Amino acid sequence: MKRAELAEHFIELNFEPQDACRWLSPSELRTFLASTLSMIFGNYADKRELQKVFDSNLITIPAEGEELAEGEDLWIDYTADVGDGFEATYTVAALLGQDTLRVDGYDGELPRGRMLVLGGDEVYPRANTKAYEDRTVGPYRSAMPWATPQPLMLALPGNHDWYDGLTAFLRLFTQDRTIGGWRTEQKRSYFTVQLPHRWWLVGLDSQLDAYFDDPQLKYFEETLTANLQPGDSVIVCAATPAWLKSSSGHPDAFNGLEWFERNFVTSRKVHGSDPEPTGAQVRLWLSGDKHHYMRYAEQLEPGEAPETARQMVTCGLGGAYLDTTHELAKELQLLPNASRNWREGDSEAKFVQQPATYPSIDESRAWVGRLGMPWRAEWIVRRNPGVFTVFAMAQFTFFLLLLLIFWQGIQAKNNGRIIDAYISASPEVLLRFTGGFLAVLLLAFAICLLPMLRRRPPLLPIKAMMLVLSQLGTACACFVGFGLLPSGIFGGLAAWFKFFIVIVGVSVVGGVIGAFFLGVWIVIYMSKGLTAWAMMGQAIEEGKGFLRIKLSPDGRLTIYPIVTEKLVREYDISPKMVLTSSGRFTKIAVPSEPLPTPRLIEQPYQVLPTSH
Repeated sequence: MKRAELAEHFIELNFEPQDACRWLSPSELRTFLASTLSMIFGNYADKRELQKVFDSNLITIPAEGEELAEGEDLWIDYTADVGDGFEATYTVAALLGQDTLRVDGYDGELPRGRMLVLGGDEVYPRANTKAYEDRTVGPYRSAMPWATPQPLMLALPGNHDWYDGLTAFLRLFTQDRTIGGWRTEQKRSYFTVQLPHRWWLVGLDSQLDAYFDDPQLKYFEETLTANLQPGDSVIVCAATPAWLKSSSGHPDAFNGLEWFERNFVTSRKVHGSDPEPTGAQVRLWLSGDKHHYMRYAEQLEPGEAPETARQMVTCGLGGAYLDTTHELAKELQLLPNASRNWREGDSEAKFVQQPATYPSIDESRAWVGRLGMPWRAEWIVRRNPGVFTVFAMAQFTFFLLLLLIFWQGIQAKNNGRIIDAYISASPEVLLRFTGGFLAVLLLAFAICLLPMLRRRPPLLPIKAMMLVLSQLGTACACFVGFGLLPSGIFGGLAAWFKFFIVIVGVSVVGGVIGAFFLGVWIVIYMSKGLTAWAMMGQAIEEGKGFLRIKLSPDGRLTIYPIVTEKLVREYDISPKMVLTSSGRFTKIAVPSEPLPTPRLIEQPYQVLPTSH
């Protein structure tokens, strides 16, 4: 059965499988409102300040009572931006849950990670208990209902997790619950994990890019900084890839992460004295938020081994719509001279974009235009049906306004019957009327542009004026077009029925054309702040994946970036019952087709520890 059929069995499954979010549909305006309210009230209701009453636990892998065999590798999984449409989320979770995984492009099998790190945005579009159950917990429980031993699941909150003030996130991930076969252990919205072979993994909660709260900083002082030794290596997981903005007109974008590295990893204060070096270093930065795979490697001096380079990796392929890669900087300078954090003598380290991305640069550039192509499945109306409704209502309103203005000018000639005045008007009258209307509109736009003569911004952004002009132009075209219909087709119909036929026709035709122009407008202005719109409107579900990371006994990290272009689309309901974390027994969804075989995005690459 398909997802929609599966959703009819939500009582048996104890969750309701959801379709992928349609981000440009009117219903998702609530998400933008939630985002705005979160940013306004976040600093006044910051639940991180309250977390100081929670336990301050240092997590260790392997867990207490477990140990690695001599020469055994430790495997870790990382994904982000999960909990969107059921098929994408389930497919990623099912691949993560396999005991071993065969991957095209690699000889051999990759064991399941002992730990799964969710790097942010664990649910879409807005966080609440039901959304987590339907979009995250339910799919992950069905994908791996049990496991022995249970791998650890750690979660970092992203902006969508913050939209309810972090309430549902803390209930789910910080109270020792199980999520399918995974167990949770963290006590706060951030964490420190001590790994074997002198590696550490850190998850930071920057609360909508605001700041690091005092309880969080004290936690890292106790669990991380105080324990670092010379030669230790650190992996930092951040909710957003701030490094992507550092070379695009935002010199302070990386300041928060750089400040954390400087004060909590590479140095520490002892009893109020001047900072002393720890001898540790961040070797790998991980983030999601951007729904693509992109890697930047530190630019090395000639002759240095590639494995000695620090890496910055974005991998937000866990479930949400696919994002672009072709407009990102080829080179990053994380701490430019214009940054407020820059100090004399600071390192001017540069990071260079690596050639393997997902989607590829060429695919990304080609895909953005599909939003404005009616013959494509990714067309804005097909992927966001609510957009048609909005523009149909807008064209309905525009038509009524034009009709009232038109009628007032010739009312006396038609005994006050508005529809007869309209459908009996000559082409010259209709064209003269709409031409005058558009001339007034263009004059108003010209007035809005006058400040540009004094090198000031226009009264209304040009891209906004273009969108308004396209919609009013569509309204005028519909007004003329339907007015030119032969009056004979209406026969002896009653006036109200004539009006009904015209208004429905205008709404349908105008809604389709208006939505088409919106798609074209987004694509044209994509490079001017609408990059995300061009892809979120398409809601591309395929192309999902994760990182599988191997920590070897010699301290080397090997990273396997994995993606699948195919999702599981057919399901059955298993008669076996599974115990949920709430104490209920429930059935689970199982695939009725083989799981797809994923592939490597690029060949595995290594990161050497600090001591090398």
